[in-house]
Amino acid sequence: MGRRPSKPGSIARLRERKKRSGRVYYYYDTGGKDRKEIPLGSDYGLAIMEYAKLERDRTATDLVSKVITFRYVAEKYMVDVVPTKGKLTQLDNKREVKNLIAFFDDPPAPLETIEPLHVRQYLTWRKAAPVRANRERALLSAIWNFARDKGYTALANPCAGIKGNKETGRNTYVEDELFKRVYEKADSGLRDAMDLAYLTSQRVTDPRLMDERDVRDGQLWVLQGKTKAKLRIEVTGELKAVIDRIMARKSNHKVRSTRLIVTEDGTPMTVAMLRRRFDLAREAAEVAKSEFQMRDLRAKAGTDKAESTGDILQARDQLGHTTVVMTEQYIRNRIGKRYRPPSNCGPASKLRTRNEQGFALAFARKPLILDGARSRNRTGTPLRAGDFKSHASTSFAIRAVARLTMATSAKSNGRSPGWCSKRGEYIHPSSAKQGSLCPFQRKTFQCFENKKAP
Repeated sequence: MGRRPSKPGSIARLRERKKRSGRVYYYYDTGGKDRKEIPLGSDYGLAIMEYAKLERDRTATDLVSKVITFRYVAEKYMVDVVPTKGKLTQLDNKREVKNLIAFFDDPPAPLETIEPLHVRQYLTWRKAAPVRANRERALLSAIWNFARDKGYTALANPCAGIKGNKETGRNTYVEDELFKRVYEKADSGLRDAMDLAYLTSQRVTDPRLMDERDVRDGQLWVLQGKTKAKLRIEVTGELKAVIDRIMARKSNHKVRSTRLIVTEDGTPMTVAMLRRRFDLAREAAEVAKSEFQMRDLRAKAGTDKAESTGDILQARDQLGHTTVVMTEQYIRNRIGKRYRPPSNCGPASKLRTRNEQGFALAFARKPLILDGARSRNRTGTPLRAGDFKSHASTSFAIRAVARLTMATSAKSNGRSPGWCSKRGEYIHPSSAKQGSLCPFQRKTFQCFENKKAP
């Protein structure tokens, strides 16, 4: 029989060995005369799980439930994974995990007992902040996948199949007048930040981190902080004027920073400084927070680019997106899609006669040359009214051209003939003089005088 552990709270047959590096390793003592210890690794949770497999009793199984809780795995995730993320993401995860632990660790929940129903209950519990609840659900899913990868559990992810709260993307477009109101209340540093954010179309943090050394060969080299996409923006026009203005003001600073966005004394502007200055300017301009946020400048720049050029590909390149679909989703709801109203389909168009519709078809398809005096066919041979009478039975479109041709030919001889659409015959000039022309015939003659189709 092995020695009894002398350390209070020690687990039978579980041994700890602290190495010179400071790391603690765990071993399972098999007991017996020829002492043998089975290494269980340095992870206490995994060591307990292996210990339970070797013990094969109820006490060891209960011990696993006490050790492998959601809190234990979440803390492991925060130590092993979160430091590899971006700074802002780390701050978000730290806030999110507090809410997750408050729900799943009161009382402590063994990891194996968490089910999809509990995820739905958590979303209901956080209904006051539905968007943040979705982010916390995403973190819970990431923690669970981490637990599966490390071997803490073999169960399926409980977040799978649980629908998150409905979210609506921000669709605010900052009008020029609104931008001007806030811009006029801003200080010099904030104006520089607003100008760079709009002219470069980058996220709020990217212009703040732009450096003098990024301007070379007439281009501003940008490495996006979120996607790590690389862009080169030509320093011309308004952007060149803004950078020259910044450099001229910075030349008077005693302490010179290479950052483009600096305070009045030349200190690089932090996120908190930029946010506070923007909030004060927006409040002074009496603009609601929901109407204008700093991040809206990126969407405004992309939308204005697509509207001014008519080419969404240029907006895609300017924003640094990888696909046009991404750009369309980003800007389509800002000011609405622009289109031209349809022509000739309103109530007035229904009053058009069948003759007029036939004329439009024939005018578009028939290769006739109308010179105001006579009509010619494709080969240039003059056409006469009698020729068109023989073709009148072929198609309605040709009859329309025949009417038009005879009207033009007769008009050149000083007469004012017409075609009766109801009777389908040519009106004699004497009848035309008596005012028997229909409105469409008068419109046709007028249009040909102006050399355009009715």
